Amino acid sequence: MKRLSAFIKRRKWIAAFLLLILVLGIGFAAAKGGNGVTELTVERRMVVQEVTVSGKVKPVESVDLAFEKTGKVSTVTVKVGAKVQPGVRLISLDST
Repeated sequence: MKRLSAFIKRRKWIAAFLLLILVLGIGFAAAKGGNGVTELTVERRMVVQEVTVSGKVKPVESVDLAFEKTGKVSTVTVKVGAKVQPGVRLISLDST
């Protein structure tokens, strides 16, 4: 019985030693794998970066429209967000 328990204890130490060797070997291989030097080819190009952002757009200036007469809108002559110049007709009211 003594011999059996000594054999089992010895196997545990051997297994622990082999596991330690394996862990050290993997660590050494990972550390040695990259030498830290990166090689790049440099050339002149246009630098372009695309950015995607979500949120609300606020105008530089805003105008509250008020009509002298009430009624239904008959036509809208510009699209939302379009640039407009002073004097351009934006909407027309139904005259009936």
